[in-house]
Amino acid sequence: MNAKENLNYETVIQLVETLYETCLNRKPDDSGKKQYTEMILNASDRISVTNQIIASMMSSEEKLNANRNAQLSIRNKGAFFTNKLLKNNIQFKNIALLGTCVSEKITNYGNLAGRNIFHYLMGSLHYDPVPRVETNQLDAVIVHLTLRHFLWDILGGSVAGDVLHVHSDHQFAKNYDQYLEQFKKYIGAKIDQIKNELKYDGPIFFLSFIEPPLKAQGDFLINRSRSLYRFVRDINDYLEDILSKESNVYYFEINDLLNFVGDSLIVDSVQSHLSHSGLNDGEDTHLMIGSIFERLDNMLIRIKNLSTIKLIITDLDNTLWRGVAAEFETIIAHELTEGWPLGYVEALLEFKRRGGLLAISSKNNHDETVGRFDHIWQSTIKVQDFCALKINWDPKSKNIAEILEETNLLPENVLFIDDNPREIEEVLSVFPTINTLSGEPQIWKNKILYAPEMQTLHITNESAARTELIQAKIQRDHSEKTMNREEFLLSLELKVNFDIILDQQNANFIRAFELINKTNQFNTTGKRWTESEIIQLLDSKKLKIYTAQVEDKFSNNGIVAVALVEEGTISQVVMSCRVFGLGVETALLAYIAKNDVVKEALYNDTGKNKASSFYYADHGFSQVGNAYTVSDLLVEMPHWISEVA
Repeated sequence: MNAKENLNYETVIQLVETLYETCLNRKPDDSGKKQYTEMILNASDRISVTNQIIASMMSSEEKLNANRNAQLSIRNKGAFFTNKLLKNNIQFKNIALLGTCVSEKITNYGNLAGRNIFHYLMGSLHYDPVPRVETNQLDAVIVHLTLRHFLWDILGGSVAGDVLHVHSDHQFAKNYDQYLEQFKKYIGAKIDQIKNELKYDGPIFFLSFIEPPLKAQGDFLINRSRSLYRFVRDINDYLEDILSKESNVYYFEINDLLNFVGDSLIVDSVQSHLSHSGLNDGEDTHLMIGSIFERLDNMLIRIKNLSTIKLIITDLDNTLWRGVAAEFETIIAHELTEGWPLGYVEALLEFKRRGGLLAISSKNNHDETVGRFDHIWQSTIKVQDFCALKINWDPKSKNIAEILEETNLLPENVLFIDDNPREIEEVLSVFPTINTLSGEPQIWKNKILYAPEMQTLHITNESAARTELIQAKIQRDHSEKTMNREEFLLSLELKVNFDIILDQQNANFIRAFELINKTNQFNTTGKRWTESEIIQLLDSKKLKIYTAQVEDKFSNNGIVAVALVEEGTISQVVMSCRVFGLGVETALLAYIAKNDVVKEALYNDTGKNKASSFYYADHGFSQVGNAYTVSDLLVEMPHWISEVA
């Protein structure tokens, strides 16, 4: 009996009603019900037609709008995976996805949402090959490793690995450490195999393993140690650790996204065996997968350095604490700070820990406000955590102009947060490119923690000490006003330590790479690099990276200037705003001239790098188009700078 004979009219009606409920979450309208019923009844291959109807419903405008509305509902509650500050929505569409059933489901949902996701079937057993991937025009590669395949490998290929954690013969708890080390060995080898055989220079993301339910061993037995739950968490910890040491390879956490949406509705291990970790169908899964792509966009924005916030300027009243502090006769600290203010401060301190700068612009009396600040926050956050304080009754645009001058930052690299929309408008009227936050304070924390513009790939010694370094710069600027130029430069007691980076293992590589990609004003080309591009040039022996570490009587500024020299061409020079005008750029060029034969230098006007526009001309180069040439580079070390080893 074929499918057509087996389906009568009433059965088809019930099928169509079920399709509407499952795919569109509603009862069928009369016209649609009639249309689809007739399509199935008249079809020679009813199963194929039914699948076509399902695909049509899942990709319909109604379905897409429902998913968008669901996502907006989550976002309005402060979801952490949609927190861009960018005014333009950037989406990376061309993605290759390697893996088994989970990656296939992610691919299908991604394509329905308008992306170009290419799925390549790849198992995770030790003998499984890496598929040949067409990497041209890809924005990224995502890899989903299959948990159960590694468990099979632990038992020599036996599918009994699916229940390794409960199989009495295998004594999982007793052999936990042994199994964990075996798993680590297999996963390390598989990652190396994928990197070597994929031959892709762009970013590769490895999805975390989906962590099974915690209480799998019941309410009374121990669940948090030597269980499958702990085993998978330990593996994810290991995966994150080893990938953090790789170049252009990244750990991609998805368990927090599952928990946020509701993993009991998404992960099939609730119904299937725990080690399967597949995904159910449904709107919750669609929303979670949408959040995966949102996070991917955010990570790629940061990796490609498309936008960076370097400074947060915050208001105080109704922003850093509840209410107007000056109006309280008695200040009870916890009443002003409990709840969202404490979350906001937590995010500000994390931003500072990553190397960001903090400043204050508040309409208040300075001395009284500083006193109240310490009383309200005690030692939780200190006035000293802010590189600049502008507490007065001037327009905030004036205060922000002074902060920008003191920190040498552009408005587009600054976020201004104020509860008062009128203050936001006043600042935007003067600085239209500045980023702003206002409105509900509950969303500020997540914006600061998770927006791609606020994140960093690495924390270096220089970035961790950035507040103190900017405070030292402000001290230098004030000192300069009390003496002539020559006296000022000599008084700084400047010392420079130079280094030449020839490979990725150099301890200064990460800081040099960070400086190249974060600097806008003194940047001779504005080019942004990926780590793999820089490493390839270093490996080819065509590139030398010159660095200058600067110390003065106020502070050790760390590495503040970097030059890329490729076979006699200075392809890029960048310098931190903290040492503008101290002669460091000349000292760097003098050191290059002593160690390299330079004939050419490149310059590109980005519209933001006027500070470096006369750099080469001032040091004996002649302009030819966008390049500068020199027959014999002769540059002397400034006499107020001492070179130290």
